[in-house]
Amino acid sequence: EEAIKNIGKIFKSPVVLSAIPNNTLRKNLIIRQPGYDIKAALIDPNVVFPYEILMKLKNNNLFKSLTDDFYSFVGACNQSNLIKKAAPQWVDLMISQKVDGVLLVPAWPVCHMSVGHVARIFENKGISTVTLLSKSFQHLATQMNIPRVLITNNYVGRTVGLPNDTKGQTATISKAIDLFEKADSPNT
Repeated sequence: EEAIKNIGKIFKSPVVLSAIPNNTLRKNLIIRQPGYDIKAALIDPNVVFPYEILMKLKNNNLFKSLTDDFYSFVGACNQSNLIKKAAPQWVDLMISQKVDGVLLVPAWPVCHMSVGHVARIFENKGISTVTLLSKSFQHLATQMNIPRVLITNNYVGRTVGLPNDTKGQTATISKAIDLFEKADSPNT
């Protein structure tokens, strides 16, 4: 409820990219995003922030490496600030870390639009992206010309899957990672 009360402040605040060390324990994560049902994320953060799934898949050699940090931002934000200021700075950070692929997972309705903007900005600078979208926001993929999209049948607030459904979450993230290899260009 506190987050919902503060939503107006968030839209006026600067857009901040938070670095989250990839060895962070669940108990040390916090949810900053207002305006959506966070019950599933409180049970299992991987429903919108699949860091444990990514670590597991990396350890199983599904892909080569991860950065030392995972990153997150509140997608319910000032879109102009995101597009003109924040995302261009973030892409420079990713380039400095030699990142060649970014997985974008929205939690709330506005987040779906925000990650679409970020995906286009990153792609324009040569960093491949895959964006997960809840089926109810599938129309944004076309309207926003979002590159490499995986549509999930999951609800807002659990884009990756049900809480503690490691098998289902792993399948979703594995499909997303496959898009990096199989989709050789944006808009696929």
